Amino acid sequence: MSFFLLSRFSKVFWITSILLLLGWLISIRGFSAYRDLFGTPLGPDFLQFYTGAKLFIEGRSDQLYDFQLQIETQSEILHSPQEYLHPYIYPPLLAWGLQPLAHFDYRVAFLIWSIGGLLILWSVGKLFRFGFWFALGWFPIFATLSYGQNSFLSLGVVALIGWLWVQRGALFLAGLSTGLLLYKPQLFVAFVPIFLILKEWRILQGMVVSGAFYLAISFYFVPEQSWAFYRFAMERIPLLVAAPGFPITQFFDPNGFFRLLFPQMSSWIHKTFSIVVMLLFLRLFWLWLKSIPVENKAIRFAGAILILPWTNLYFLVYDWTLLLIAYGILKNQSKIFEGEQGRWGIGLLWIVALVSCSISKGMQAQCGFAVQLAPLVLGYFTYQFFMGPSRLKGNSVGTI
Repeated sequence: MSFFLLSRFSKVFWITSILLLLGWLISIRGFSAYRDLFGTPLGPDFLQFYTGAKLFIEGRSDQLYDFQLQIETQSEILHSPQEYLHPYIYPPLLAWGLQPLAHFDYRVAFLIWSIGGLLILWSVGKLFRFGFWFALGWFPIFATLSYGQNSFLSLGVVALIGWLWVQRGALFLAGLSTGLLLYKPQLFVAFVPIFLILKEWRILQGMVVSGAFYLAISFYFVPEQSWAFYRFAMERIPLLVAAPGFPITQFFDPNGFFRLLFPQMSSWIHKTFSIVVMLLFLRLFWLWLKSIPVENKAIRFAGAILILPWTNLYFLVYDWTLLLIAYGILKNQSKIFEGEQGRWGIGLLWIVALVSCSISKGMQAQCGFAVQLAPLVLGYFTYQFFMGPSRLKGNSVGTI
């Protein structure tokens, strides 16, 4: 039973991170090829960001959401025919802002993107006091790095929100900084009910201003692409998520859980179930806050991070990177990981994060449906955390 005790066996996480990184670097031949040893594009999710940016610098951004043009562009980028599209489905400002990377060769751009992401991870780890190598052994971090996802950006922005709110007491600036999440609108929206329950009105005011400012910038600099994204988001994204072959097994949220478990049901039923789950967890969060002093903003911020997967209809395995912030705060300011149950909890979360996608993918292929273990385990952990005693350390303070 002591295998998962973090104080004794943290080397397990370090060894895992090293093995994962070595295996990945070997498979991609040290960033020297456009595809890995299995034929998968180098950083397959980064390919979509690079594609969007390349369409901007080539003057073809008026067709930013044309999937046929995207796959043709990706074939040019990889210097070989690309059979499967990695679609760019984000707001146009993200592609517009990434244009400097598209001036480099794809392999160099991905290397720069990866190093930048690791620097963000290291900086956030320093701020919230979780180990860098421990974090690399957390599968969502490795998935973000190897796939070239944008969750390191999310991690940096959420860390900035926490630092401004908790450490500096700059509530309005914390709200303004949430606007940096609008490249991933669902994550921005997920913070709204959280800050409403927290009654952080200045943060909410900042969110309103940042949202309006973001829209103004978007429609001023890229008006045609902004309208195109609005139509695309309303008409095609819901169909894309429900389309055959879409990687729903990477969704670590209630919506993905119900889609996998009941694939024949209407998407509206899935969303209804997800909203019910969201309301239940928000209720738990509200009850838990009554036991946490208002001045202890660090612990309250950790609770807010734990709620994010339940207030979000699209929270993928990569987005679990944000849980490291909650882990860092709770490890240093509470006793939740000191007892055997807490240590088993973090060990179990670590395991399901590693294997949940593979298990659900195999089950889906064999049975036509699947049980996504990750949200079940995180849901149980979150419930136990909110319903149990606060277990704050005697030296727990309101700062990070």
